[in-house]
Amino acid sequence: MTQDDTQAQHTPGPELIYRLAYYYDTKTFLTSVSLGVYTALAAHPLSSEDLARRLSLHTRPCEVLLNALVALELLRTEIDPHTQELVFANTPISDTFLVEGRPEYIGEWLKNDDKSWSTWGDLENVIRGYGRHNQSIYASTSPELIRIARMDDIESQILAPKLVDELDITDESTHKVLDIGGGSGRYGVECCRRGANITATVFDRLPVRELFDDVVRQTGMLKRMNYVVGDFNHDVLPRGYDLALLVDVLHLQGENKNRDLLWRVRGSLEVGGRIAVRETLLNDNMTSPRRAALFSVNVMAHFPDARCYSTAEIAKWLTEAGFDNIRMHDTYPGLITAKVSQNH
Repeated sequence: MTQDDTQAQHTPGPELIYRLAYYYDTKTFLTSVSLGVYTALAAHPLSSEDLARRLSLHTRPCEVLLNALVALELLRTEIDPHTQELVFANTPISDTFLVEGRPEYIGEWLKNDDKSWSTWGDLENVIRGYGRHNQSIYASTSPELIRIARMDDIESQILAPKLVDELDITDESTHKVLDIGGGSGRYGVECCRRGANITATVFDRLPVRELFDDVVRQTGMLKRMNYVVGDFNHDVLPRGYDLALLVDVLHLQGENKNRDLLWRVRGSLEVGGRIAVRETLLNDNMTSPRRAALFSVNVMAHFPDARCYSTAEIAKWLTEAGFDNIRMHDTYPGLITAKVSQNH
């Protein structure tokens, strides 16, 4: 290998910059999800004309979009053996994750990202300190609130048993559970399933109460689940609990609110009680894992004062609030627990 060849190997090219700089991939992909392209192709391949007709699209732009999706390896082309037409079909990844009704369908969350397009357009204003012009679809006053809460509940049905397994909840260790910002109550329900005498209270805002009522009826937990309406940043938290849950709460707000909230959560627990904090955690260098670092930008785009936090930051806040026995759970990424060993 010559010196010129070696130098060429180490000369940086602009490919990464081009890939990151353009909206091409992202908006093409999200638009295809919102249009329902993959669900329409799930039964059998279709020509661009037939797909356009089925989805009420204009034929020429539809064909341009489908060709781009082939380039993105989300669709493939083949020749229909009967008509000899060029037709488009799903690839294995799109057929698994992007077809409505399939067990692993994630399209609803992707549609949320598409609806956040204008929010991301405000990112420069947020970083310059000017705030946002567009309301986040995740805001507490958003008309999307109930729909998003129902999507969270579907995800919680998978995640709640894993978290509760890690907490080792039994009738002996836990009697009363407080789920702060618990929405549908799915985590409280899972706690109650671990012992005949365990009860749980969800503390959250009024709009998601209807979803909670649906869940406790479906799960047969009407007599063991309670809902208290309130804003956990301003209203007094109920007291006398053995376990407090904070699931995906801290990254939605700034440091000062989180410090204050953890102080007040401590006051809601009996001596010997525990807190469980589930979060998308950054390492202490704040630059990894990659997904957490980028998710932190996403959070900030929606809530300018918020971001993701590191394990060390949350552990420090817990210590300041009077918790001890702080533990990062290796078997459940993003879970921190701590105890109350003495009164305030």
